[in-house]
Amino acid sequence: MNCSSLKLKIKYPLIQRLLIIIDTFGTSAVMEQLDEDDMKVTVCAATEGMRFFALQFASVCEIMEPKELRDVVKSDIQELCAKYGL
Repeated sequence: MNCSSLKLKIKYPLIQRLLIIIDTFGTSAVMEQLDEDDMKVTVCAATEGMRFFALQFASVCEIMEPKELRDVVKSDIQELCAKYGL
């Protein structure tokens, strides 16, 4: 398993953001508040796990980095839109 640095935008208030990250990745996640809306999270997690995290919270979470993961999630969302006729 690789350690990956994620830059996330999560629309929930700060306490809910923290709870989501800790619940998903545990207390070993390193979180840095960048500004009011952005948080940088460094975690040791499989890429697929981070992919499904982003899809699960897609309505309130945006992967900003790494670009490769962002592109995969974007493709997943495009496929879902086509599947549901959107």
